[in-house]
Formats: sequence, structure tokens, C-alpha cells
Amino acid sequence: MQANDRPEAFWRTFEGTPFSEKYHLKRFLGEGQFGGVFAADEVLADRHIREVAIKIFNPLRPIALDELVQELQQVMALKHSHLIDCYSPELRKDGVLL
Repeated sequence: MQANDRPEAFWRTFEGTPFSEKYHLKRFLGEGQFGGVFAADEVLADRHIREVAIKIFNPLRPIALDELVQELQQVMALKHSHLIDCYSPELRKDGVLL
């Protein structure tokens, strides 16, 4: 299934899966222009540390890494009571940015 065919169905295939050693995706929350957002558990040595929100940038959407980094820097600089902080952007070996 391609992310552009049925975006929500594509993102829901990741629910309940470990996305990396550090994050286990629990449920899909929604999608935006750049990707999908999930409620996830942050884990260390298979132990739950805390619940976090993870935004996974769409690997099928053609966008330059420089543009994504600029977007992250802008978002990380925003401070508002209705926004959450971005703590740890991560670029996986397969090129997926979260």
C-alpha cells in the first residue's frame, strides 16, 4: 500500500508496532502535510519510560532533508501552552525522519 493511495489506512498499518528500539507505536492520532502522528511509548531496555507523541515524516513524499531540518528548527522554536515541545528528532538508517 502506498501512502498516497489511502493515507490514513497506510499510517494505521504502523499501530501496535515497534518503530525503533526507542519507540513503540501505540495508536494513530492523525496526519498532516508531512506525515503521521502517533501516541507511542518511549522505551529503554524494553521498559516503558513515558508516553510521547511521534510524528513520522512520510518517506514517500519527496522533500529535501534541508527543508525538513529547517521545518524542525522552526517548530522547535515555537513556545505556546497549546503546543508540545520537540525533544529528539531522529533520522533512521533507512532515511525515515521522526
